[in-house]
Amino acid sequence: MPRHLFSSALLIISLLICCGNSGASASDQRDAMDPFAGTTDIPAAAWEGVGDAAQSVTSLRVPSLVAVGEDVFAVAEAHCMKQDEGAGCVTGIASKRLEQTAEGAAMEISAADTRLLYTQLVDGSDAAEKKAMNIMRPTTLVRGNEVYMLLGRRTRTEPEERDAGKTGWKLVLVKGSVSGDGDNGKKIVWTQTRAVDAASIGFHGSLTALSGGGGSGLVLGDGTLVFPMQGINREKKSVLLALRLTPSGDKWTLSSDTTGAGCRDPSIVEWGEDGSLLAMAPCERGSYDVYPSTPRGVAWYNAGEPISRVWGTSLNRQGGDGVQSGFVTATFENKKVMLLTTPVYSEEEGKEKGRLHLWLTDNSRVHDVGPVSASGDDAAASSLLYRSGASEELILLYEKKKNGDSYGLVSLSLAKQLEQIKSVVQTWKEMDAALQSCTSSAAVGTRINGVCNGPVPTRGLVGLLSSTLAGTAWVDEYLGVNATVKGGAATSEKGGVTFSGAGAGAEWPVGSRGQNQPYYFANNGFTLAATVMIHTVPEADTPLLGVRMNDTV
Repeated sequence: MPRHLFSSALLIISLLICCGNSGASASDQRDAMDPFAGTTDIPAAAWEGVGDAAQSVTSLRVPSLVAVGEDVFAVAEAHCMKQDEGAGCVTGIASKRLEQTAEGAAMEISAADTRLLYTQLVDGSDAAEKKAMNIMRPTTLVRGNEVYMLLGRRTRTEPEERDAGKTGWKLVLVKGSVSGDGDNGKKIVWTQTRAVDAASIGFHGSLTALSGGGGSGLVLGDGTLVFPMQGINREKKSVLLALRLTPSGDKWTLSSDTTGAGCRDPSIVEWGEDGSLLAMAPCERGSYDVYPSTPRGVAWYNAGEPISRVWGTSLNRQGGDGVQSGFVTATFENKKVMLLTTPVYSEEEGKEKGRLHLWLTDNSRVHDVGPVSASGDDAAASSLLYRSGASEELILLYEKKKNGDSYGLVSLSLAKQLEQIKSVVQTWKEMDAALQSCTSSAAVGTRINGVCNGPVPTRGLVGLLSSTLAGTAWVDEYLGVNATVKGGAATSEKGGVTFSGAGAGAEWPVGSRGQNQPYYFANNGFTLAATVMIHTVPEADTPLLGVRMNDTV
């Protein structure tokens, strides 16, 4: 990994620029078509309350957030305790309306919460023949006041063979609506269940299994509905793709190809003006990879997105399963950005423990908003929901590991973090505007006063070191990664920093960031620009600017 070592007398301005395209502004959401187009009826399929079996539910997994009108619901997979070796466990769906809490206050949702609604999918019109179905990876989206959930399912009595297209391995699409009076009485009721036939959606012959990706799907600006998907190929590698229903289409259709071999549990957002998507997923190589698509997720490719592999799935980035991340877009000051949550790991008693951090990015710059899960929680998969307008809010829902293999959920409002995000975005815009119209007197406060005499390009610009010092930190004006002053003293001057003393300089730690590396793109290509003023001609060879490579990372 590269590091940038500065040993100059006066470094006026230093910019780190990556190669890559930034996002475009969002389009307005339009009404979508009938999500059941091209699906078929499942005779005798019904949703029933779990009843006494709810007492054996021990875990809530694969969380997603659903906003219907003014109400927000948590939806998750309900796992029950195995009664004996090999008996298996019927998985149901748990849902609950989230109550408003004080700013920053967390609401814990345990499997024993009596206000949770547990339901399971059963097959068979005769009560004696009813069979509960194992369902997996609930993936949700909202159309108007209707909730749609994509599930993979197989009955308990079916064989373990999961080759797609064979009996026992199918996708189902479920419709739900909110019923009940009063805040405490509202609940999601699942009313219709339809089959999504693998052959009709263009199932890939290279796949042996297919399921929803879990978490949240999308309603694109043009009305297209998209679910993130994952499969297993014939090499037994997990892969990523998407399932879409376009306004002009009459059935759901899979992506024309797959991507991300070794990646799973994808989260997706709409990023391009043309309806192109970004998928982010934990991968076996030890990082979260980011893949772009053509419009509507028709095809996926690996374009080396600037934020790909920034986040690690474990403390040392040496593999690790990783977890599904919260991943949404928002627009502030007419600038579209992405918000995401991933665990930052520490080692406690020989085991890694994750604490969720919230991150802000425009697909080039990366800002760590900070930890958002409780310090004592071992956090795993998460979901984010952002709502703009008069009722603007940012909500987090995450898995909290408990005893053994048991998990509960925690939800909280991120109103305070939302204000920080807006401040950072405003700083980015101000810095860009000042640099693009830079003159000898241009300034954002005093941060870049006197550092340039003409316009500076900002496309792909991710960091700038100017004149701000905070202790030993030489502060990045774009609020990304700071440089560290080493080997002497540094004082802030107009437009830069003056170093004094033998060996004085600063190091910009591009590649020594541990689990998370905001400048990971520098492994592939970057531009470093610096302006240096030398007060005294050195008598011997003196390094001014260097890049140190570490090929072992």
